Amino acid sequence: MEKNSPFRQKLLFRKNKNRLSVKIILLFTVVTVIVLIIQLIFARYLSDNIVVKNTDTLFEQTVYQISKRVDLRLQQCNDAVQELKGDYAIKQNLEKIREAPDYYRIGKSAIMQSILKNQNLDLIDNIYIFMKDQPPINCFYSRALEDIPEYYLSYVNGYNTLLGNSIRWEVTGIFPEQLSAVTYLTDGDIVLGTLVMVLKQEVVGDIFDKEVSDGSKIYLLNSSNQIMYSNEHDTVSKYIYQYYGVDELKIRFPIEFQNWGISAKLSDQLLADNIKELYVYFGIIAVFTLAILLILPISLIFSIFKPMNKLLKGMEYVQRGDLNFVIDNNVNNEFKILIDNFNNMIRKIRELLHTTVEQQKLYRRSEMAALKSKLNPHFLYNTLDMIHWMLIMEDQMEIGDVVVTLAEILRYSASQSDELVTLGEDISQLEKYLGIQAMRFENKLSYKILVDQEVYECQVPKLLIQPVVENAIKYAFTGKSGTGEIVITAKMAGDMVKMEIIDNGVGMDKDKLARLRAKLDEITPQTGLGIQLVSQRLKDAYPDKTKIWIESAEKEGTQITILLPYVTAEHEEV
Repeated sequence: MEKNSPFRQKLLFRKNKNRLSVKIILLFTVVTVIVLIIQLIFARYLSDNIVVKNTDTLFEQTVYQISKRVDLRLQQCNDAVQELKGDYAIKQNLEKIREAPDYYRIGKSAIMQSILKNQNLDLIDNIYIFMKDQPPINCFYSRALEDIPEYYLSYVNGYNTLLGNSIRWEVTGIFPEQLSAVTYLTDGDIVLGTLVMVLKQEVVGDIFDKEVSDGSKIYLLNSSNQIMYSNEHDTVSKYIYQYYGVDELKIRFPIEFQNWGISAKLSDQLLADNIKELYVYFGIIAVFTLAILLILPISLIFSIFKPMNKLLKGMEYVQRGDLNFVIDNNVNNEFKILIDNFNNMIRKIRELLHTTVEQQKLYRRSEMAALKSKLNPHFLYNTLDMIHWMLIMEDQMEIGDVVVTLAEILRYSASQSDELVTLGEDISQLEKYLGIQAMRFENKLSYKILVDQEVYECQVPKLLIQPVVENAIKYAFTGKSGTGEIVITAKMAGDMVKMEIIDNGVGMDKDKLARLRAKLDEITPQTGLGIQLVSQRLKDAYPDKTKIWIESAEKEGTQITILLPYVTAEHEEV
């Protein structure tokens, strides 16, 4: 077996492929284990530090916001009591009832109307006024009282020194889980009645029950640490130390109302749920990570070895001399560039071989053409000279001049086709050619040649412009009415020579112009004397230093511009 045979290369490739596959899988396995361990350590760190701390901080912030909201509501309720306590109309009617018991019904109605003017009644459940030896005045109520509750008789029957002229907030069994305010309505030193205002349970309950609903406990405590309200309802009216030690309630925020405070205890279950949720998230992440790290090596192996197999197969075709194939390139990685370059290389090799074959055919054709044109040109020149003198003898001077001009054109054209001449010589020859064409078309063709003296010595390929002019005469004026005009200019443009061939012929539409521009870079065995050949001769004479472009508009004419370097007879650019 040959050392570098395709079969041996394939065996080596498969052997190395298996080794590389194992290495890739082992590498990703190690990476997977390391990543999972790091995730586990990180999850434990988050649970022990960040989650616990963040949960405590968030709960503490929640309790703080609750304390502010509760304080605001209780202050509003306290303001409502103060407003009623200082209401002159209420006191005046109580005084009248005290002096004349028969005034009770009228006074009660007037008091109720006065109370209904209070703006904070949406926070109040019941408002009562108790007077000695009178039925309760149900001023504003959801529950009417027919008799004064026994609990309040001590306030009504005698002046309670503990209450004095202040407002006392308390929780009683009469209105369980509802805060009530008790105060005297006085006129100087005279007690007119006892005002009892019972708040709705929602005043505090809405805030506590909605904001803390995860098993955590929150308490509204008065200055004696009595529980005035809690989301743990069976603890209301009891004292906090009955349930917790001094250091157990770490969260406590004082409020301005009556020097009360808000205390809370975070639920252990909430903390456990947050940690559990964290582990669930990390578990999901770990599963996805594991899946990705398992899929990656497999996909990587396929993404590497599949295109490598394609390249190897392509190389086998090349070794067999088969260049009529293209590797299917449907990958989207670095191998796409390799495969594209390989395909381009094969395509260029095919084009090079095709060009070589065509050049050999053209060479053989040119040899045959050279053999066919072995006719001695001197015979042709002598014959034309004889015709010229015969015409002179017949007094046909104009026709004789045409014959002389034709002989000069043939003599100029018969020399080597690729030699360089001065632009002045080529323009002179072109002028002779146009003279004959003008005589041929009589008054239907006119021309102008405007060449600056400074470009006359520029070296150009012989017969450079004539093919373009021939095309203009042949195609531009076909179907045109009136006189066709061709203008030829040449001048310096910087360090370049700029030539323009302009006709007023029929022009071209956009599609035809686009096709002609696209053919400028083509050179085929069928290429004749035209714009394509001019473009190719310029590129051969001045590689990468010339430019030719075409502008045309239908029914307006065509302009061909040629830009080439100014070269002297010594072939040096100036």
